[in-house]
Amino acid sequence: MGDSWIDGAIAGAGGVARPLITSRIIGGNPMGATQFTHGQAIRELIEAGYMRDVTELAEAEGWMEAVFPTSLLDSCMYEGRLYCVPSNIHSQQWLWLNNDVFTEAGLAVP
Repeated sequence: MGDSWIDGAIAGAGGVARPLITSRIIGGNPMGATQFTHGQAIRELIEAGYMRDVTELAEAEGWMEAVFPTSLLDSCMYEGRLYCVPSNIHSQQWLWLNNDVFTEAGLAVP
């Protein structure tokens, strides 16, 4: 169809990437997609009309039922419309372990 993906990785964490991403959006050279921490910064871009409304796509694809907990969508909503997709969500209850260590100790991996 003529579409192609061009990766535009930005070195550094959110503090480095966020201003660059915002600058490209405001400067009229936005990425087709980007990973961005939602919150006040994204809200300002939505209010300024820089973010695309994805509500119809979300409804057609059943995102409201698929995203759990649904409260993750709250910070992506503005005036009842959805403007971002929660992904790569981090949380405190993650457990990192080494399966080999459990196996060598004769313990079941939790």
